[in-house]
Amino acid sequence: MYKKYIYLPALFLLPWILSGATYYVSPQGNDGNSGLSPGNAFRTLQQSAITVVAGDSVFVADSTYAGFDIRTSGTAADPIVFLALGSQVIINRRNPVTTDGINIEDADWIEIRGFQVINQPRAGIRAVNADHITIRDNTCLNNFKWGIFTGFTDDFLAEYNECANSTDEHGIYVSNSSDRAIIRYNISHHNRAAGLHFNGDISQGEDGINHDPQVYGNILYRNGLGGGAAINMDGNQNALIYNNLIYDNYATGIALYQIDGGGPSINARIYHNTIVQDPSARWCILLTDGASGATLRNNILINRHSFRGIINIDPASRTGFSSDYNVTTNWFTLDDGNSVLDSSAWKALGYDTHSFFSANLTNLFINYPGEDLHLAPGAKAINFGITTLSPDVATDLEGKLRTTGGAPDAGAYESVSGALPLFWTHVSIRRESHLIEIRGTLETDERAEKIILEEWNQRTEAFTVRDSRTVSIAHGTLKTGFSLPASAGWHRYRLHAQNASGNKITSPEIYIQVPTEDWSIFPNPTAGLIFLRLPDLDNASLVVRDAMGRTIRWIGNTREPVNLHGLPPGKYLLTLMQDIHTLGQKWILKAGD
Repeated sequence: MYKKYIYLPALFLLPWILSGATYYVSPQGNDGNSGLSPGNAFRTLQQSAITVVAGDSVFVADSTYAGFDIRTSGTAADPIVFLALGSQVIINRRNPVTTDGINIEDADWIEIRGFQVINQPRAGIRAVNADHITIRDNTCLNNFKWGIFTGFTDDFLAEYNECANSTDEHGIYVSNSSDRAIIRYNISHHNRAAGLHFNGDISQGEDGINHDPQVYGNILYRNGLGGGAAINMDGNQNALIYNNLIYDNYATGIALYQIDGGGPSINARIYHNTIVQDPSARWCILLTDGASGATLRNNILINRHSFRGIINIDPASRTGFSSDYNVTTNWFTLDDGNSVLDSSAWKALGYDTHSFFSANLTNLFINYPGEDLHLAPGAKAINFGITTLSPDVATDLEGKLRTTGGAPDAGAYESVSGALPLFWTHVSIRRESHLIEIRGTLETDERAEKIILEEWNQRTEAFTVRDSRTVSIAHGTLKTGFSLPASAGWHRYRLHAQNASGNKITSPEIYIQVPTEDWSIFPNPTAGLIFLRLPDLDNASLVVRDAMGRTIRWIGNTREPVNLHGLPPGKYLLTLMQDIHTLGQKWILKAGD
């Protein structure tokens, strides 16, 4: 059930593309080409990696490739971006320098997006001595050591990746004094060791501490058969860990300790996580080696082991420790399980005085055997948490607002409580011939009376109603859909389900690009003045680049003639844009003025 999120398109990436050259890699390419157009693409990723400079982007067509090694930095204003254009851009052979698929080394401000990296001798994606690296929307499967590995990587971001079946160790590994890492919205499963591993590693230099990591919105399951927690932290300080779904792992749920780190894993804030341990597993939470100052609030913590339980904390970690408002099963220990405390003895120590200790899988979750860990109607965790968290946790794992009832729910998911117990389980969009097809699946326990389709209006910068229909369903599943003409441009939609009182539940937003084929430029060649024939597009603009891919001009009014006087004779690439989105490209030959 939890195999993929609904991803957004490259909205964050496209503004960067305009600042430098755009290179292309395809199976029909040749490394002797310029790489600057689809028809003159490179054949190998490595050729693009040794060609790019700050501000450049690389678009990669569907095929199988050897990986690449990059040692060139981008900048904050001009990062270097590698983007898989399709869903089948597969790196199944190591890069020519290291034993990894993608290797980023001694290079900052790089983004890697949309690749499948499989069967690598070491890491799927590796970044070392590299700051401000973004690894987004990649799939790393069946790699020997790690799915994603970093070392000495400050301000690292990994989001919307899937890392699975690492043969030897971890799904994602953040190592070696890496500060301010953000690991969010990833799925990590069936890795031999940890799902997510953080190690400061003092032996490698610097202070040996990963400062201020944030770990949220991840789904972690069936990791740790060879040992290693779902979230493993050695020498990490001031960690913020929330809204993670952690289930059926074979070792610890969340572990904070010190073995290789340059200091203890102190001051962790652990909020709104759902942890359900496999019957063979260890404790839900491990705090040892002076992991003091930890705060646990609004979590669901369940252990199905016969005698292991919820929290394993040693005396050195009890200083500043606080735990309350959690929904848990019984059993706690202060001595690594040599003796066990029940809830009464645990509360007598001042811990979890407001927590609930009789959690039941059947009563808590909609369908635990089916891996649906959303809260069941009437579950004890609903409205059980408190709002006095620092920082506040405003939304749940799926982006729903917290406190839809009288108080936030415990665990990773906020239930849809109150007037409208409806939720969207699936939304999709596709182009079918000359139509855009939008589909959604709605689950409801109360009567839904209207389904509304809204489209983003780029002029007003707001959603407007595009279509609606009356329905009648009181309980069960409703599949619905809309068909619209496939006009050129980028389109952004969302669905609402509404009841008789006007209350709405909103779907995730979905996007689609309809290419613009019906546009032309004339005269071509030109001595300087050109005219454009365009479809009716809002916010259309034109970017002029030279043959090296450098941006020369940005023309905001495409309804007027475009003046290219003053440009040297030669070949220029015209890119039609709608806001930040590329809709089409054409070459034009510029003669002398």
